[in-house]
Amino acid sequence: MRDYIAKLPLVQCFTVQGRRTPGFYAITLALGLALVLQCLKLIHPATQQSFLKQFHCQTRSFAVWSLRQTVPSMYSFENQVWWSRAPLDGRPTFTQSDLDAGRYHVWLNHFPLHFVTYNFYRDLFFMESDESYLHLESSFQHQNLSSSYKLERDHDVVRIIPMRGAGDE
Repeated sequence: MRDYIAKLPLVQCFTVQGRRTPGFYAITLALGLALVLQCLKLIHPATQQSFLKQFHCQTRSFAVWSLRQTVPSMYSFENQVWWSRAPLDGRPTFTQSDLDAGRYHVWLNHFPLHFVTYNFYRDLFFMESDESYLHLESSFQHQNLSSSYKLERDHDVVRIIPMRGAGDE
């Protein structure tokens, strides 16, 4: 087994004449850290809340944000997004999308604010007005987080302005 691992291309990239290089230890450390964070995400409520905040763009520290990027988050979280041309007060009650009525609801399993920047309907959202509203709810196990945003468009730039729920870390 040890010979098999030593012959793997990734391991060979980080060895010189049979000795491991600093790159090997850096990769090993990063993988170990990602594994620890993944385990903490499953059992520790504060870590779960921290990961929920990444979906709501509420991470103030670049170091914390970059550390989270080492842990896969796809399919781990439930995210709901409501979009409306009219201000959304609290959790919206509509669950059916109707672009003609100026509202849209979608369930996402990854990075819900990409909905605003990369969504197929983005241009439709701003057809009648340069202003709209977004409500976002994320949950993981028994942890929940809600945020509301005002969206403003100025030519090709969309500003996402937190209305409430914007916390600090």
